[in-house]
Amino acid sequence: MPVYGDYNIANVLAAIGTALHFEYHIEDIISVLPQLESPEGRFQVMEGPNNQKVILDYAHTPVAHTRLVEEVKKMEYNQLIVITVDHPGHHDPNVIVDQVMTGFSNPSASNIHRAPTRTEGVLKSLSLGKPNDIILLTSGCINGAQLVKGNEIPHSDEEIIASYYASLSSIS
Repeated sequence: MPVYGDYNIANVLAAIGTALHFEYHIEDIISVLPQLESPEGRFQVMEGPNNQKVILDYAHTPVAHTRLVEEVKKMEYNQLIVITVDHPGHHDPNVIVDQVMTGFSNPSASNIHRAPTRTEGVLKSLSLGKPNDIILLTSGCINGAQLVKGNEIPHSDEEIIASYYASLSSIS
């Protein structure tokens, strides 16, 4: 099954149990399992070049982030790159980034980068990616827009990722 994470596997098992309860045949159930896809924005895996993986997940609470990172760490990768700030609402995005930075023991470390906009953060994360890396984009907007100072600004992590990788392939 192309499903990642214990919580998603538990959901699939629950669906299988429900289908069996409604008298679907196990052979029919098993035949469709390879066609499963993660829901948009929930451990959504996008394949990049050189075995890079970009994972989109709209996790935005501390508990959701913790569970998500625990599941990602079960995967094979060289480096894990994470971005998380989204939807600043009426707040100054730089103030939010400042608050996020307080969560790091060494916020000036060379592997920590500030980005005042989601687009800049996504592009920076992608540019840091090397072969076999995982780029985890959390708190992403799946509604096609970010809310910044009361305005809806069109935004799509998926479009940014696709455009970025397309630009790489046109260079090589």
